[in-house]
Formats: sequence, C-alpha cells, structure tokens
Amino acid sequence: MKILIGAVNFNTNEKVKSFLESINNNIWVKNLELLVLVVSNGEENYKLSHKYNFNLKLVKTQNLGYINSLNYGIEKSKIDIHLFDYFAISNVDVKMDKHFFDTLNKLKISSNTGWISPSIISEKEKLDRNPKILSRPPKKKLQMLLYSYKYPFFYKIYKLVFYKANRRLKIQSKKSKIYAGHGSFMLFTKKMMKKIKSFSYPSFLFGEEIFFGEMCFQHDLIVIYEPKLKIYDSDHASTSKLNNSELMKMNHDSLKLILKTLYRE
Repeated sequence: MKILIGAVNFNTNEKVKSFLESINNNIWVKNLELLVLVVSNGEENYKLSHKYNFNLKLVKTQNLGYINSLNYGIEKSKIDIHLFDYFAISNVDVKMDKHFFDTLNKLKISSNTGWISPSIISEKEKLDRNPKILSRPPKKKLQMLLYSYKYPFFYKIYKLVFYKANRRLKIQSKKSKIYAGHGSFMLFTKKMMKKIKSFSYPSFLFGEEIFFGEMCFQHDLIVIYEPKLKIYDSDHASTSKLNNSELMKMNHDSLKLILKTLYRE
C-alpha cells in the first residue's frame, strides 16, 4: 500500500507529536509505503527530535484554512497524490489505532468506493463521530441550517432539536453506505483521486464533509463507513480556540458556497 496522509496544524503543536507517534506505531505492517505531510499554519516552530519510520515532510505557511493550506503543502512539496493508493486528510488532534494500516490492508473494498470513513471515537463524548451524514441532505434542510448560522438563537434551537436526535441515530457498529464522514479524518481511495483532478475546496473552514460527499455523489462513487478502522479524536483542539461568532460566520460562509456551487437543483 502507498498511503499519503496530509495534516494541518493550527496552534496545536502539542498534538503533532502524539499524532505522528500514533502513525509510527503502525509501521510494523508489511509492504507499506507511507508519506506524511504536516502543514503548519502561522508562526509555530516545533522541533521533532524523534526519528520516525516513515517519510515526513514539514511545510510552513500563513493561515490559508484547512484544505487550502494542505493543498499549498502538497504543491510546495511537489507531491503527486495520484501515485498513492490512499490519500488521508487529517487533523493533528487525532490518534490512529495501532492496527489501522493492517486492518485497511485486509479490507475488501468495492471498485466504486471513493471515500472510506473510519470510526472516529470522541475522547470527550465517548461516542463515534461517524457516520457523520447518513444520506444526502435536502436543499431545504441546508438552507434552514444556513439561516440558523446567521442567527445564533435559531442555531441553538436547531442543535437542541436536530443534532442530539441525529447523534442517537448515527451510532452504528456495522459497515454501511453513507453520504459523508466526519472531517477530522477523511480517507480517499485511488478511484476518487482519478475521478477528481484536485482536492481544492472553495472555502476557508467547515463544510468539507458535505463538499466531498457531494463530489462522490456526483461522480457515482460511494462513501463507506467502516467501524473496523479506528481513529481517536481529542475533540476540536484547533477550532475550540475560535470564538462563537467566528465559528458561526465560517460555517455560514462555507455552507453558502456549497449551496451556490453544488446544490443547483
């Protein structure tokens, strides 16, 4: 297996080392070729004294957002994503289960799979953040969510009524076909990389799950929730440092772009 993992660090230097160490614990798998790219937004300067048993590239940039910073790092490092069997986009505040690559290597994956969404276990909630979105959201539901991001009072109601109810529905233990997985760790297949020329994203932050879920949908690819693959999430280490008004505006702007560019029906 040839795997590329791209991760973005924004004021979470303390998480980078544990993230890389969790990957290093997976290197016992045979026939694994691994490249890890860490893009650091801003002026962070962390030193990695440990030598890892995989290829590691570190790139610095000004804060361009989540996916845009990652694409900058890929271009800067002259990485051709199409040479890999899998491409993972990850936060650095997660840890990989020590059997992740071994389990991935043994999976039977249908030829039309574009995105494999692992079990992402929240350390805080003790729940699986996946499957994130079970089916394609109707345009009216996204418009309602967009309205709630503009007016915080309505967002509180939305979260109280819909979010908690959906969390109960999402907890699953069996492999299943879904619309989109959680954005903290997204694993794309070679088939997905062949279908779309670039993983560019038109917004600064948030909404990536719907965007890539829609990319799969429009290219007749499926998204698979695979609970055998396990990721451990320390819960919003970067975004928790943003204030509520910033979070609401970024969510609003991203969803507005998605509705404009993808949901044209």
